[in-house]
Amino acid sequence: MKVVPQSSNVFELLHQNLQDAIKSVGFTKPTEVQQKTMPIALAGKDVCGIAKTGQGKTASYVLPALNHLLQKPQAYHTLVIAPTRELAIQIMEVFMQFGKSSGLRVSILVGGIDMSRQQIELAKKPHIIIGTPGRILDHFANTKGFNLAALKFLILDECDKLLDMDFERDLDQIIKKLNRTRQTLLFTATFSNKIKLLKERVSSGQVIQLSTDDNEKTNSELKQLMAVTPQLDKLGVTIQLLNEFRLKTIIFCNKVVDVSKIYHTLKQMKFNVSMLHGQMSQEARLQNLKQFKDQSTKILVATDVAARGLDIDDVEFIVNYSIPQIAKEYIHRVGRTARAGNAGLSMCIVTQTDIAAFQAIEDHTGVQMEKYQYDKNKVNQLRDEVNAAVKVAEQVIKGKVKDE
Repeated sequence: MKVVPQSSNVFELLHQNLQDAIKSVGFTKPTEVQQKTMPIALAGKDVCGIAKTGQGKTASYVLPALNHLLQKPQAYHTLVIAPTRELAIQIMEVFMQFGKSSGLRVSILVGGIDMSRQQIELAKKPHIIIGTPGRILDHFANTKGFNLAALKFLILDECDKLLDMDFERDLDQIIKKLNRTRQTLLFTATFSNKIKLLKERVSSGQVIQLSTDDNEKTNSELKQLMAVTPQLDKLGVTIQLLNEFRLKTIIFCNKVVDVSKIYHTLKQMKFNVSMLHGQMSQEARLQNLKQFKDQSTKILVATDVAARGLDIDDVEFIVNYSIPQIAKEYIHRVGRTARAGNAGLSMCIVTQTDIAAFQAIEDHTGVQMEKYQYDKNKVNQLRDEVNAAVKVAEQVIKGKVKDE
């Protein structure tokens, strides 16, 4: 096994091309998870990295994979498996950010994009393949010459989400098609018994588990508030909060129908807003995500598809319009803000029916959230305007009124 010298800055151990790329994007020192996991990966060992969101996990595996590739170039060098299309595309962007100047070729294998286009890309022998489990299996079954027997790196990102989304059987089928001498890197925000069992199945050698923090807790830089409201005023309170704080905001809902209703209502009220949920076309999802990332819109209304893995900078405010039914999903939601040492704000909108789920979150995180006293007079003044906007929004959703 290759021995890598210790360094106070692991970036100094990388190929010069990567050091130059790191400097060009403004990185000066590694995050804790990068400093702890990368020396092990650079030594050729398997790694299971456990860290909360926003800690630079993606670069923790991208840089070691590229470092190995630069030293020993080959096609089909690395396979990265991600739970969602959006995360796969963001991972590709990070690979290109560090590897573009070295002639890196990357292919994306996800649903929502024509398979024949992906087959053409695979025929060009990419160095890096990034995909979701189902579409990767589709190519194993239907793409002539697609063979990963010489694969050097297997990377599983957001392992907990992969298992939550019932990809376990697909993962097992993919792993059976890979060589046993590969290096395997796993990254996850939480570590359950299911992930431990997965780790034991996919690793060809010792896996070193690294936890950089207590991942079932929320960030200390995050100010967590709650607002109690009657169900009838829930949307009005949310809109009053948007008016009051005027921050870059993600509003999380449990149901697609709520995302659509809130998005169209806010649009009627002239808010600068986008939405993101799993029933949208791939093109629409990417377009809306881009608008929010580049500040074209300041508010994103989303289901939990946006809570995991997506790299969205400068989110300042998280509104839990719907209280998540699984406490750990709250941690993933609010992990979109208060990242990389920055402060952030979150608000739970709590109605009578949400009390049990909300108390479960407080118990799980060990945080007693401060009650926020919103301006009831302003909510009352908004009521007629909100109700009128909701009526138009419902007509737009039904297709009876053209969206402006």
